Amino acid sequence: MRSFRSEFGFQGIVLVLLLFPQTLPWVIPVHDVLTWSWWTAATRTLSALLCPLIVWTLLDTGYLIGRDVLDLRMGPLRKRIPLDSITGVRTEGPIRGQHFGLGSALIQIDHSGGSVAVSPRKPDAFLAAIAHPPASARCP
Repeated sequence: MRSFRSEFGFQGIVLVLLLFPQTLPWVIPVHDVLTWSWWTAATRTLSALLCPLIVWTLLDTGYLIGRDVLDLRMGPLRKRIPLDSITGVRTEGPIRGQHFGLGSALIQIDHSGGSVAVSPRKPDAFLAAIAHPPASARCP
């Protein structure tokens, strides 16, 4: 099984920029919890839900290529694509489909169920691994 991490580019920077405002409700001092407005409670609740999801996405975005399957993960999102269902791979032109990457240099993978875009750190090795999957690896 080959493992590839996602490139950290434009989409990763956007997630980091989204993470910063989520920490503000926890930094701004509130003296008395009993005097919280509905706005304070709502922003703290929202930030408590979004912060872990953004951090999870930043830390756990990558790709596993097994003998017969490509597993994509991006935080809580998961997708499994059988390698024999891949109909095309391209790096040029407009990119469409679901995005499973944090970088700006995207590779579009067309398969029988649609298309996805990924951004591996080592695109040449990733493309070679898709073309020639490891023979002894097995995905669970």
